Amino acid sequence: MSRYKYILLIIFGVFIFGTASAQHYYQYSQYLFNGLSVNPAYAGSLDAFTGSVFYRNQWLGFEGSPGTQVLSVHTPLKAEYMAVGLLLDNDMLGVTRNTSIRVSYAYRLISDKGTLALGLQLGMKQMVSNLQDVKLVDSQDQAFGDEKVRGIIPSSGFGIYFYNNKFFAGLSVPEQFTTKSEIGNSNYKADHSFRNYNYCLIVGGEFAINKELSVKPSGLVRYTFASPVQPEINTQFIYLDQYLAGIGYRLNDAVLFHCQYKLNNQFSFGYAYDHSLSQLRLYNYGSHEIMIRYTLDYRVNVANPRFF
Repeated sequence: MSRYKYILLIIFGVFIFGTASAQHYYQYSQYLFNGLSVNPAYAGSLDAFTGSVFYRNQWLGFEGSPGTQVLSVHTPLKAEYMAVGLLLDNDMLGVTRNTSIRVSYAYRLISDKGTLALGLQLGMKQMVSNLQDVKLVDSQDQAFGDEKVRGIIPSSGFGIYFYNNKFFAGLSVPEQFTTKSEIGNSNYKADHSFRNYNYCLIVGGEFAINKELSVKPSGLVRYTFASPVQPEINTQFIYLDQYLAGIGYRLNDAVLFHCQYKLNNQFSFGYAYDHSLSQLRLYNYGSHEIMIRYTLDYRVNVANPRFF
């Protein structure tokens, strides 16, 4: 137990003196099934090779709204205290495309009470903005031109994650670098500032109501110095370990609706809908998110496969 305390002291010390990301990180409603995007320590947490594909269309009907595609793969290694992951994502917002590739490594401390994982994520991302596609009121605005602003910058993040069959909690900084550019400069540059760090805290669990039905409450809190705290809570019900349905609320932003179907121990399909509550609700038809997950169950406890 002293080993756990020592590592926790190191991790939280790093969080206090600096860690993580600028700007708001990508937003997912099905974050429980896209854990590697939120916390690199999530790698290997299902104790089996797991691959997931996500597609999110945010604020449908709003011109230039965000669209995101994610491919996530992670697995424990033969040495059970280690796990690795690969994350590919493509994000489009207005005239800017952000494409990244990141590799995750998790060191896991396994005990009878659960697993404590420490994760690190490294990679790179490419940003390209097609300024010629910007619709201008003033066609002489020198901030825009018939050119592309582009750049390749490093990407890194880290986190800590504890989980067992009934409970999970994690703290992470998914991204430590942001970008900046100047008028007249056609290149994006990496920028790092502790005040831009985006902290993510996640906690939840699954509890049996009876032999057929269980409930899974969870919460996600995002915080960065430049913006207000953004909490999100969800409650999901699982029937026969196969069907999932739930509802959630993101403060001052949206009401969330979730559903998932587990075809078998390998394949799961999920859908989420966000109904906007902000002023943007007048200009969009909500946000839609689709997920497909495959789990190779060579190490999964098939009598009790987890929904997180």
